[in-house]
Amino acid sequence: MREATISMPIFTGPTSQIAPRGNPRLRGESMTLEDYERERRPEYERFGSVVASIPEAVILSAGSFRLQQVKSRAKTTRSLAKKLTDRGQERGLDLLSSDAVEQEIKDLAGCRVIFYTNSDVSRLIASGLIEENFEVLETKLHHPRQDTEEASQLYISNHYLVRLRPERTGLAEYSRFSDMRCEIQIQTILNHAWAEMAHDTIYKEPNLDGFGSRALDLIKDRMARIARKYLVPAGYEFAKVAADFDRLMRGEDLFRGEALAAVAKAANNNERAEAIETFAENVLPLYDNLAAEFPDILATLSEAVEAARKDPGYRSKRPMARSRPGPRSRSRGKLRN
Repeated sequence: MREATISMPIFTGPTSQIAPRGNPRLRGESMTLEDYERERRPEYERFGSVVASIPEAVILSAGSFRLQQVKSRAKTTRSLAKKLTDRGQERGLDLLSSDAVEQEIKDLAGCRVIFYTNSDVSRLIASGLIEENFEVLETKLHHPRQDTEEASQLYISNHYLVRLRPERTGLAEYSRFSDMRCEIQIQTILNHAWAEMAHDTIYKEPNLDGFGSRALDLIKDRMARIARKYLVPAGYEFAKVAADFDRLMRGEDLFRGEALAAVAKAANNNERAEAIETFAENVLPLYDNLAAEFPDILATLSEAVEAARKDPGYRSKRPMARSRPGPRSRSRGKLRN
């Protein structure tokens, strides 16, 4: 397992009331697209790197997740310009000339936490580690929809819009990041690969004027088929592989820890039943040569049965014999002479 490269304090207390804080741009100062390209993008790159280091350190410290990597980025000027253009066209505004870019676009900085399996993604979300270490402004849980043909609706990702907590921005080294926002995406390596490919193709749709539009539609359809046919099923299969491997490791630990001996050493019937259930579920199915082990298993279980009958709490109950009804008279319901 990799070591965390940056050690940072983890704050788990409740979110306090926020006083006006250090980033003047989000408190009224303007930022244009040119400002972002010339001076603000490097600052957002540094901010994204700081945000990414926090979940990485926390996850590695927890030690129970299959973390693949944590990546960070600042939105490119080209991508930002396209997003401003598209959003402006939807609203009938010229956002390319806007001096409120920082307020308009929330994900100027972003980081992606990438796991090997969907189960680790779900466990991180349920753990509350993101909420404990950031101020969460928005949450969007994105799961594949089976009733859609849109490729963009077939990937799995979970998005958090966050900023640093006041306890952290109160420190001198983080004060310049006050009020800056970052999007954290949590997804599997399979979905990460799909998202990277989609970002470079269908999301960065070129301006085709009378040329190649049908070919681009076929590319979109192919990306959707990849997601439906391979991506979603593979995610579930990876989760099953991980679960089966964990079960194998638990079974090996129990085998090495003499799970069968625990059945023989049980002090009472409650312990005996639990030991037998554990052995049956986690060890018995994993023997490579069950026939060779069978005599010892049978002897131990036979001894357990005898010990169970001698337990003070044991009560032998025989099923009550049921009286069988005699044959019905064919003349039932009729008067006999």
